[in-house]
Amino acid sequence: MSLKGLDGKSLIITGGASGIGLAAVKRLLSEGSSITVVDVNPDAITAMEAEIGTGKVASTVGDVADEADVARVFQAALDAHGRVDGIFNNAAITTVGSLAETDPAELDRVFRTNVRGPFLGTRAMINWAVEHDATGVVVNAGSSLALQGTPNHGVYCAAKAAVLSLTRTAAQEGARVGVRVNAVLPGPTITPLLLAQPKELLDIAAAANPMGRFAEAEEVASVAAWLLSDESSYVNGGLYLVDGGEQA
Repeated sequence: MSLKGLDGKSLIITGGASGIGLAAVKRLLSEGSSITVVDVNPDAITAMEAEIGTGKVASTVGDVADEADVARVFQAALDAHGRVDGIFNNAAITTVGSLAETDPAELDRVFRTNVRGPFLGTRAMINWAVEHDATGVVVNAGSSLALQGTPNHGVYCAAKAAVLSLTRTAAQEGARVGVRVNAVLPGPTITPLLLAQPKELLDIAAAANPMGRFAEAEEVASVAAWLLSDESSYVNGGLYLVDGGEQA
């Protein structure tokens, strides 16, 4: 059964050329949405277009942490689909290392993409709604690690925790102008980034999950699609774990 209200919606997906973003593209296309993808990796965009078919999405290479690029993506969605109804701020990067050994420049790099990126996307959606007397919806990609301390992942945890706080504040401000803002919090998810880790570590981590496995990208995308749909029309400021019960 299709999710109510996605057919015909114009949605932006950042980091949409691979991983959870690509899974979201496929799911939302199946629901009848019009999609604009922005990704910093041109090769990933080419591979995405080859997989799903050229002409199915409006694609652009861009940096989600660059204000001019974000404005260009919204314009691309307008040019291709006539309006913008929502954005999935999915693009993110990670880093590994103890806090004592992490160069401050690495913290700046991670926060630039993982916090400034969702901030600019959320801000643009709210401003778009005000300027066009429209409604909208924002889904931010958090992480289950935002809710806990994790050795060697402190910078990533801190950045994703900032996204949760941003989401809650934006939900209160956005609601006044017709924009809902929520976050999806994936646990470890099967993506190329995860699979690049040593297999023995992955096996231990999967076995420790109450469900005994990692999430599929499609399972996270399904929650994001629900939050973007009219099925969640009274859901605002929510933080939705997709972690198999790790945080339970």
